[in-house]
Amino acid sequence: MGLMSVMSNGQSYRKIHVDEIRVNKNNFYHEEDDEDYYVDSMAELLKNDGMDANGVLYEDDSINDGKTYTLLSGERRFKATKKNYENGIGDGLFFAKVVKKPENETEEMLRIISANNQRNKSKELRKKEVNALQMCWDELVARGEKPKGRKREWMAEKIGVSPRMIQNYLKDDEAARDDEKNDQDCSNDSCDTEYEELKSDFKRFSKRARELYGVDVKITKKSINVAYEDISELKHVLKQLDLDALVDF
Repeated sequence: MGLMSVMSNGQSYRKIHVDEIRVNKNNFYHEEDDEDYYVDSMAELLKNDGMDANGVLYEDDSINDGKTYTLLSGERRFKATKKNYENGIGDGLFFAKVVKKPENETEEMLRIISANNQRNKSKELRKKEVNALQMCWDELVARGEKPKGRKREWMAEKIGVSPRMIQNYLKDDEAARDDEKNDQDCSNDSCDTEYEELKSDFKRFSKRARELYGVDVKITKKSINVAYEDISELKHVLKQLDLDALVDF
């Protein structure tokens, strides 16, 4: 158990040895290429200045790994503390706030995302956030707990970006899946040479349509798809494509 526990504003704060703590398997934020650099930098900072902030974790002894707590936030700080301890620096005590265990993985994922709002994020990490939020939304809807409002606005609020940026990430993901499917089709010799030569032009056209008009256009071998969120956005798309006759419905 933790070596020290105090109460502050109803929260439990404890100093817990790093050997009692496990990293969270749902935390994808540590997958950045430069993560080791940040952990090493944090270890050096802790060695010189000591612990000046806390992590957040919950108690869970249901996993048979000899540990008692699971991290929700503060993984870099935890790893830095553990690294120093293994190198003979410090006592291995990690100052953390102990909170109630999340009721399910969706709640756990949302809390992990919330805890990482201040982190500097690459485009690839943003995509992982959006994909994780997409899964959380789908799970909440499946359980009959659909959040209020539109999906992209709910997702945007969770990570502090604009709804349009969320939409672009979702469309990029769909486009990547379409490209993969087209590549698979071509592996079966079903794509002709002319289409293969035009694929790069199609991608440039789609990018230009988004930059100039805010319209998401996807072109495949057999179809042209224009994405829209609701009726008002559909009308906007039709006007941009000079199809005004179809707008009055």
